[in-house]
Amino acid sequence: MKMPRNYKRCTNWQSWTEEAMKKAISEVIEGRSGYRLASRQFAVPQSTLEDRVKKYRINNDLEQASKKGLGRFKTIFTDEHEYMMCQHIKELEAQLFGLTYTDFKFCI
Repeated sequence: MKMPRNYKRCTNWQSWTEEAMKKAISEVIEGRSGYRLASRQFAVPQSTLEDRVKKYRINNDLEQASKKGLGRFKTIFTDEHEYMMCQHIKELEAQLFGLTYTDFKFCI
């Protein structure tokens, strides 16, 4: 089976931008427009906008409410923690005490 030369997107999932979602959430929260109008005006799905407004009302964090993410799995470690773990593993390897994937998985 050959891979196509030019990738062609099959779905339109998350074709909206985070900036558009922020603006739409702000419009709904400030009461200037409803869900349907804001979703059409800023080209974001209405159901997603409703979910994000609900999330914003709980957390009061516009950045978090408008952030994109596909899938149900969320990251556990921050970039800084991942970097620190990589450095630690490299130090162990330099001391000839390398960890296998299984060893590392169980020590977390």
